[in-house]
Amino acid sequence: MERKVQIIEKESLNPIAEYLIDLEDNNSNEAYFAEAWMNAIDDGLVDSANEPDYEMKFVEGVPAE
Repeated sequence: MERKVQIIEKESLNPIAEYLIDLEDNNSNEAYFAEAWMNAIDDGLVDSANEPDYEMKFVEGVPAE
């Protein structure tokens, strides 16, 4: 199932990235968030050590950039 995940910097509330993640239907919310986080690391948008500084949420009806 495809779901859009948005990564937001907690301090500024600025959206950092948005990813359309496609996983099997039986995956947990955490699996979607983990995949989005790895994409953001791969894209150089976040530092893996700073995950607590970010919030992730599902976004419905907003196109992924």
